Amino acid sequence: MKVVRTQLTIDEIIRAAVLIDGWMSDDELRWLAEQTSRRSHVIEVGSWKGRSTTALALATPGRIYAVDHWQGSATERDSWHREAAESGADALFHAFCKNVASLIGDGRLVPIRLPSATAADALREILSPRGADMVFIDGGHTYEEVKADIEAYKALCGQGALLCGHDFHSPNHPVARAVTDCLGPSITLGPGSLWSICLP
Repeated sequence: MKVVRTQLTIDEIIRAAVLIDGWMSDDELRWLAEQTSRRSHVIEVGSWKGRSTTALALATPGRIYAVDHWQGSATERDSWHREAAESGADALFHAFCKNVASLIGDGRLVPIRLPSATAADALREILSPRGADMVFIDGGHTYEEVKADIEAYKALCGQGALLCGHDFHSPNHPVARAVTDCLGPSITLGPGSLWSICLP
C-alpha cells in the first residue's frame, strides 16, 4: 500500500524538529528544510538523535540516508557526547530510531549505522549512477575527520549537487580550515554556522 505523505509547512517542520535534542538553531533548520524541499537523494553525515534529520526528512520529496555510528565523538566530551560514552551507542541509536520512527516507517528515511567512510562505500552502490543531490556533513569535528568526509561524500555528489555542513565557526576552527582547504574560498556561509557550495 502506498503511503500518502502529508505536506507540512516549513514552520511546522521546524516545530517538529526542535522537540528533539540537538545543536541546530531554528534558522539553520529552516535553511536545511528549504534546501531539501527541492532535492530527492540526500545524505546526512552525523545524525545524533535526529533533530536535523527530522527537518531534512520532513521537507524532502525523496529520501534521506542518515549516516552515523551513534558512538559520539572521542574528541568532544561535553554533556551530550558524554552520554554516548555512558549510555552506549545502542541506547543512542534506539533513541534516534524512536524520534524518527514515522519517517523510517514511511520510507523517506534510511538509517545507516556505519562509520562515515564505510557508509560512503555502501552509498556509492545505492545511489549509482545518479549520485546524491545534497550532502549535509555534521559528523566528526576534527580537521582530519571533516576533510575525510568532504572528500568521500563529494565523490558521491551528482552534477549540480549541494554540499553543505555545520560548525563553520572562526576561520581557525578545525571545521572551517578543513572546509576551506578542500573547497576553496567560493563557499557560502550562514545562516548560523552552516557552510555550503553548489558543485558544478
